[in-house]
Amino acid sequence: MFASEFLFCGKEDSGNNFARGYNSTGRLMIEQVSDGIRKQVDKCENLDGFVIPHSVAGGTGSGIGALLLEQLARDYKKKIKVGLDIYPSAHLSTCVMEAYNTMLATSGLIENTDISLVLDNEAIYKVCKTHLGIPSPKESNLNRLIAKVTSSFTSFLRFANNSEVSLQDMHTYLVPFPRLHFIATGMAPILSLTKKESVIVEEVTTTSGSGFRAAATLPNHNEENKSNENNNNNNNNNGNDVLQITEECINPRQWFVEYKQFDPIKDIYMSIYLNYRGEVKSKEANSAIMSIKEHKKATLVGWSPACFKIGLCNVPAATLPDDDVAPASKTVTMIANNAGMHRMLVKRICLPFDLMYSLRSFVHWYVYEALEESELFSARENMGFLERDYSDVVTEYPFDDDNDELEEFNHNYF
Repeated sequence: MFASEFLFCGKEDSGNNFARGYNSTGRLMIEQVSDGIRKQVDKCENLDGFVIPHSVAGGTGSGIGALLLEQLARDYKKKIKVGLDIYPSAHLSTCVMEAYNTMLATSGLIENTDISLVLDNEAIYKVCKTHLGIPSPKESNLNRLIAKVTSSFTSFLRFANNSEVSLQDMHTYLVPFPRLHFIATGMAPILSLTKKESVIVEEVTTTSGSGFRAAATLPNHNEENKSNENNNNNNNNNGNDVLQITEECINPRQWFVEYKQFDPIKDIYMSIYLNYRGEVKSKEANSAIMSIKEHKKATLVGWSPACFKIGLCNVPAATLPDDDVAPASKTVTMIANNAGMHRMLVKRICLPFDLMYSLRSFVHWYVYEALEESELFSARENMGFLERDYSDVVTEYPFDDDNDELEEFNHNYF
């Protein structure tokens, strides 16, 4: 895949313009790219689908990305298309026309992708600052976190112990409605090397102290019982570790997409996929999920018989030489379809678009690149329908306004 013959470069960029990437530069190279994809597909024994990482704010990622997805949708209709979609930050914007680009690209994602993992630049930036202690995160810091989520999401395709799961199975489980396929992601644990070292030092100190006191009080003939008790305690601690990382993973502060004023009651889950890596037993994972349900730390739809799906991979997550995240023997990645996604889409896409389009500012640059102004209006209308689809899922689910679940959630997490 990374051979020089499959790396395609254009002679000019898209100038941060969706229309230029879609109608001009993209059209010049789409046949060459399609031919390269066909050659790679011919080498596959059993093609499962496509994973397309791209940004939706710039001209190349949005315009050429949308054109490529349309081509894949025509040539490989029955294959799953998974988009790793990088969404811009409202406070770290570098492109004045990203509101138009994001609107047009997202409208195409609704029609031409089967699963869209929403990766929010601002949310990942905050994760780097709060959890990893990086004062000024760079693109490399953000990309390494995205790579970890992508690695866990595709682990069932790359390791033999989970070979029975396919992208088609994942799509069937995660997406109950065709248009509602924008997925939130999160992972745990997210600890820097310095934080993990301090935790290890504290645990070793505590264990050494308690062990010394126990040795002073226990007689010698109970050494075997003591050994059995330690083994049981280790098993319990392992179960507690799985529960802890599972609770951390469903905490919105660990997510790679930012929800403003997350409501754990009305922001219901249509489906949740938890992929554990490392020495995690199915009993431990099931116990953690049962605890989450009992303590109502996640609100699930009532019309789905099984909202949780578990994936187990014995191979732990890889650690890179310049990795920001401390290595862990057990990790978990959340891939969830949450109804609150529409609020993020409205805030990051619709509101900036409406402000600019109300004055028709910068529209002439898109018309100059052969994009009709009606296509901007159609994209905005499509986003309005998507917002309504998400709202219908929420309104059709009954809520009890007299309960105190929201206060309990805020007490546990915030």
